[in-house]
Amino acid sequence: GGAVHAGLATGSTDVVANMSIRLTNVGAVAGAEVVQLYLRFPRAARQPSLVLRSFARTQPLEPQQSELVSLALTGRDLSTWAAGAGWEMAHGEFGVVVGASSRDVRLVANVAVSRG
Repeated sequence: GGAVHAGLATGSTDVVANMSIRLTNVGAVAGAEVVQLYLRFPRAARQPSLVLRSFARTQPLEPQQSELVSLALTGRDLSTWAAGAGWEMAHGEFGVVVGASSRDVRLVANVAVSRG
């Protein structure tokens, strides 16, 4: 797990967390991959079970070749929209889910977001 202290304006586009992931092509042919980062918001935020918040495409990788992919999260990524109130930062335990899709999960982690 990790921790983010959200001491920034609600809905900010400032980066609050970076995740770096090393991908290796373990197949027999060259190919590229789109890495997707989903968040599972704290229950109190009343969001869908998984929300896509970041993604990146690798360069075409030869078999056994690796690439380091960086995915950034902003304050807005950790926020929800409320009609009449605007962006509201969610606080609590987030699930971080990374994979080729929401059904092809390769990494799961938790991060606690607290008020700064």
